[in-house]
Amino acid sequence: MTSKAPVFEKIYQDYLARVAGLDLKGKQDLLGIRVDEQTVFIPFFNNTFTVTPRDISDHRSHRPPHSVYVILCQYLLLSQERPEENSQLVTYRDF
Repeated sequence: MTSKAPVFEKIYQDYLARVAGLDLKGKQDLLGIRVDEQTVFIPFFNNTFTVTPRDISDHRSHRPPHSVYVILCQYLLLSQERPEENSQLVTYRDF
């Protein structure tokens, strides 16, 4: 088994701290998430991930891979009050 660089843990802890500062209760319907006290439940590719101020885990209580928790946290951090009403199509490459 290979060990991960310490920077991954630093990134993980930074995301946890930033997400803990969010007020997501009013955004549940918009984001398709469920918020219960300090726990956020995010459905993602047929799995539900739990985000708390201390941990991010899947239904088996395992930490997801780096790429998955980055996506989950960015999804929460970059959420807007209202979605933009832009009907312009973009290609997958442009994302």
